[in-house]
Amino acid sequence: MNIRASYIVPAIFLLLAHPGFAQESQPNKFLAQLNRQSNSLTLGYGSRATSSSTPPIWSDLAISFALATRSLKPVPEREVWRRRNPRTILNQDEYEKLTANEKKALQKMVCDESVYYGAISTPLAWARAFDRLGQHGVNSFDGKRVLDFGFGNVGQLHMIASLGADVTGVEIENSLARAMYRLESDQGAVDKLTDNVKNEGSLSLAFGKWPAEEEIVNRVGGGYDIFISKNVLKYGYVHPERKAPASQLIDLGVDDETFLKQLHRILNPGGYVLVYNIHPPKASKDETYKPWAYGETPWDRKLVEKVGFEVAEWHVDDSEAIHDFGSLVGWDSSFEDRAEFETNFRAMYTILKKSSPVKAAD
Repeated sequence: MNIRASYIVPAIFLLLAHPGFAQESQPNKFLAQLNRQSNSLTLGYGSRATSSSTPPIWSDLAISFALATRSLKPVPEREVWRRRNPRTILNQDEYEKLTANEKKALQKMVCDESVYYGAISTPLAWARAFDRLGQHGVNSFDGKRVLDFGFGNVGQLHMIASLGADVTGVEIENSLARAMYRLESDQGAVDKLTDNVKNEGSLSLAFGKWPAEEEIVNRVGGGYDIFISKNVLKYGYVHPERKAPASQLIDLGVDDETFLKQLHRILNPGGYVLVYNIHPPKASKDETYKPWAYGETPWDRKLVEKVGFEVAEWHVDDSEAIHDFGSLVGWDSSFEDRAEFETNFRAMYTILKKSSPVKAAD
């Protein structure tokens, strides 16, 4: 998959370019490749405390997550149907309900395990983000409740669940995810990665505008320890500074304060919000506007603090580290040289914390 596309455009536009998403699926070694990349990221972990250089991931949380690629199992190919106008993707059941003429406008797409686990982004892309969270004292997913907002694909959700977490993936408008993850086996209990994991993990999915829609608010519930969002909650997507096609924007369905209040509500005391965005450079005045070229969150910091969050880190440039990370997993291979990669591939993150109640003095 062209890594430039994976952070430049909304998910729906990636489908034609994805090597595992074609009219005739090609045999691939996606899981084996993930494990090799995991090995590259975790090599020498035991000796890192004495290393003179800081590797792109080195926290226990991120290392355990990277090793959890071993939890991903082969899955049978699935068929979905793509319609260009209006642009959407249908599952087999939806396809069968169409008339003969309606079916003529659709193209069958066969999805292999690379699409199932990583249609939008390689699951390992979350490792660097989790490393930042690991620096704030979150050492394990075991026994935690995690929400991935705009999850895109389920690979990372399976990996987190295999480490003992109850994981919920929320997807706003990704028609591929809706079409592909429709079977009972796509959700539910997830096998432990190792016997050292204490809790049984699970995975559930929710499709719709959280927190704008009551049905999805009820399905998602609360009591989360970690809220993660990667490449979705970008300022340019939610509050574009110039006109842009609706297909390149994200409508959350509520204003910023409502979203933040709901986010604060669903977190346990001491819970974390992690927003991690990979992005290209912003467009100049003479260039076509790129809503995806923002690392910043959509929110004003004063509003974030007003609703009750502590700001642990705010709009931190993580580009240097993501360059090293990207080299280890092969992202730089899509660019002509290292200089082009570093110029066009950047990252920024924000970490918020819900304060724990102050204990009364004895």
